[in-house]
Amino acid sequence: MNNDKLDGLFMTAVQQSQGIDNFFDNLFGFFGRKTDFFTKEETAMTTVNQHLTRHIQVFKADTEKKEKVEKAKKAAAEKTAAERAAKEAEKKAAEDSQTMEVSAEEAAAIEAAEAAKKSGA
Repeated sequence: MNNDKLDGLFMTAVQQSQGIDNFFDNLFGFFGRKTDFFTKEETAMTTVNQHLTRHIQVFKADTEKKEKVEKAKKAAAEKTAAERAAKEAEKKAAEDSQTMEVSAEEAAAIEAAEAAKKSGA
């Protein structure tokens, strides 16, 4: 059960207690002074352990879920970046390897220039 209504109250209590340890000390002190919580010691221990165990499990599940979401976001971002890089490389390669149309005379001139380079080299 998630009850956010009391978050402000609890935050104030933790701050005024100057930390979690002091908060629990104050809380259990309150239980001893103002309630019958400790009259059945075994029941008190069971109640505290039940709720603590449940909230630890919820916290772990939430943490795992957040980690999975972050991992999925990171993988998606990496995939997008890789796809973008591949498209850029493909585009650059296409620009670099563009074929030019030349007339027969221009082709003969290019071939003659290449042959001259080879024979001169």
